[in-house]
Amino acid sequence: MRIKILAILFTGVLFTSCGTSLKTNLTNNFQREKLNNEEVFIVYNESKLPKESKKIGDIKIGDSGFSTKCSKEEVLNDAKNAAKANNSNIILIDELKEPSFGSSCYRLKARIFYNNSSSMDELWGKSNNTFDENADYALIHFICKGENPSGWTYMKAGLVGGKYTLSYNDENFKISEYSVITKKIKKEGLLKINATSFTRNGDVEIDFKNGREYFVSLTTHTNIGTRVVLEKISTIEGRQLKQDIEKISAEIQEYELRKEKNK
Repeated sequence: MRIKILAILFTGVLFTSCGTSLKTNLTNNFQREKLNNEEVFIVYNESKLPKESKKIGDIKIGDSGFSTKCSKEEVLNDAKNAAKANNSNIILIDELKEPSFGSSCYRLKARIFYNNSSSMDELWGKSNNTFDENADYALIHFICKGENPSGWTYMKAGLVGGKYTLSYNDENFKISEYSVITKKIKKEGLLKINATSFTRNGDVEIDFKNGREYFVSLTTHTNIGTRVVLEKISTIEGRQLKQDIEKISAEIQEYELRKEKNK
C-alpha cells in the first residue's frame, strides 16, 4: 500500500520528445473533479493566482544533455501538458532560465494548481476562442516574434530569425519579425502548417473548427543547429502577444518614417 501511495505522489523523471527532462512531484493528491476545460493558465507572480487555487505539486523541466526541442515555447508547452496530465489548470512559474554557455535550452521550475471555483469564470471567458458561432471559416493569427541574441545559443545571431515562408494547402506567404498576419481557414479539420527560413524549418498541426480563432507564435531556436519553432499558444497568451507585437511594429514604422524625413 505504501508503495502505491509513493507511486502516486512521486513520479519519476520523464523524457519528452528529443530528450528534454521533465520531473513531476505531486504533493497533494486530494479528490477533485475532472477538469473539462483544455486551457492551462500560466502566471508569473503568486499574487496573480485566482482565489481558491490548490497546489497539486511541482514540476521541473531541464536539459537532459540530448535535448533539441527546448525553446521557450516548447518548454512552456511541455509544462502545460504536464499540468493537464495531472488534472491541473494553473502553472505558477518560479524560475525560467534562458539559454546560457552551460545549456542551450530553456529550463524551468514551477508549481501546478487546481481551481474549479467561480473565481475562474473570468479567465474561462477570456480564453474562449469563439468569435462567431455562425461563421463558415476559422481565423488563424501568425505572430512572428523577434530574437534577442544572448549567450551561446544565439552566437549565430546574424543567421537567426529575419523573414520566414509559411505554407499550408495552396497558401504560401512570407512573414517578418515583429509582425502579425491573420488568415482565414475555410475548411474544418486537421491542418499541417510549415515554416521555413533558409535551410531551417518547423511545423505545427491544428484541428480547425469554424467560428474560432487560433494563435501561432513563430520564432527560431539554436540548439543542435537552428530550427524554426511554430507553437500553438492559448487564446489569452495569443491576444496579449498579438497586441504587444502590433505595438512594437507601429513603433518601428514610426521610427523608420522619422529617420526617412531626417535624411
